[in-house]
Amino acid sequence: MFDQATHERLCEETFRARDAAWAECGAIDPHVLAPMINPAFTGAPAWPNLRQAYKTIRGPDGIVLATDGLSDPFDDSWRDPPSQNGFAMEVFGVTDVELPLTESWIFQIVAGFATQVAGHGHIHSLLDELGCISTELYDVPIPDDARPRFVNAEGRVGVLVGLVAPPVPESVQGPLSSIRLASLKLLTLPELKHIVEGGETARDELAERLRKTPHPLRSSLSRESVY
Repeated sequence: MFDQATHERLCEETFRARDAAWAECGAIDPHVLAPMINPAFTGAPAWPNLRQAYKTIRGPDGIVLATDGLSDPFDDSWRDPPSQNGFAMEVFGVTDVELPLTESWIFQIVAGFATQVAGHGHIHSLLDELGCISTELYDVPIPDDARPRFVNAEGRVGVLVGLVAPPVPESVQGPLSSIRLASLKLLTLPELKHIVEGGETARDELAERLRKTPHPLRSSLSRESVY
């Protein structure tokens, strides 16, 4: 019988699986970040279990800011037995600077792409097919002195999604399905231009170049462009 109690058990198993993966990356802050008013109540796409939160993990490569809820089992799943952990993914960004996280550019990148995941519903399938994808996000508060390097004429920043590198595992096994942990890497304008002009081949070349840098997953406003 699939009921509310089963749903709650699956949620608890999902929480433990995710925490075990993040613990490989550093010390998990026991306090999650969550909006005072859930964005789903103001028209944004809802997360699977409605709960919308973010976790902070501090490790040797920097501060990891990760979504915590995109892979929760859907909140009505006891009515229709699920075969997948929510959207089958969580997303994260890594930064090298201690920031008021909820007001930072890295938070807006993570939260902005999480909205795309919730709105699309199947981004994990695109990553399964392509390895990495790229996107552009509005309203990322890049400081004025760094905007010429990262913000295009349309007011968007480029982000590479799905780059895989230690110490973050590519995925974790949830109780219903595999859960992809998808990185979000802020791109310089020359890197974004390279993808826009060259398509899939250029994106794969960029990903390979970034993998060879000292800190592949880290987004930094001071890093050198690989193009």
